Amino acid sequence: MQGYDYTFDIYANRWGDTGNQIETFFKAIFSLNAGETAPSAPLKGSPWLDISAGWDNALLKFYDGSNWVLANEYNPYIKDLKLATGSKANLHERINVSINPDGTLKQDLEENMTEWIDSGLSPTYVADNEFEVTGDQTDIFAVNRKIKATLDSSLVYSAVKSSNYDDFNDVTNVVLFDLVINSTISKIEHGLVKPGPDGSNPENNLIDETTGDIYEFKMIDGSLAMEVR
Repeated sequence: MQGYDYTFDIYANRWGDTGNQIETFFKAIFSLNAGETAPSAPLKGSPWLDISAGWDNALLKFYDGSNWVLANEYNPYIKDLKLATGSKANLHERINVSINPDGTLKQDLEENMTEWIDSGLSPTYVADNEFEVTGDQTDIFAVNRKIKATLDSSLVYSAVKSSNYDDFNDVTNVVLFDLVINSTISKIEHGLVKPGPDGSNPENNLIDETTGDIYEFKMIDGSLAMEVR
């Protein structure tokens, strides 16, 4: 219910429309100025129940002196909930991505966990133990990192023997320990655990200061092992 004129001066109009204006005022206040369009000439702090999208989607707003602001914007807790929706329209849609109405997960995390990471790179066959990928990918294809390659009819496994970046051609050449790939190679995955000083595996070529022994990770019979020399 709208219609009250906030510019109306009751004291200057003691007769005539004053009674009607008072009645209209109370109706406007009690209904929170409900209407499809904003009240005209509002005062700062005036409420407006915006029903332009229908009663089921009504929005309570307040006039801040220049704009109509959602009442929710004044509540820090509701602000947090609004931010929690992310790119979704509401929190329900956000939660619905991964959780069923009964609280169970939509996907079994254990069944979907893997030790392999898809590199997302398109490998080019060079030799039975060698391929190339675009860009400097030496950080990914660290020496001794396990590799899984998808061929036309099979999956094969090995580990990186060496990787070198050719900046002229903007490609990284990767050599494996084993002759396991062929020209049908279409996908390269690498192990979740990365060896070397910047990975979660121990650093290679560690020297025992007492004995002088050198400890090095190597591929031995298809498995990653520590060699002492």
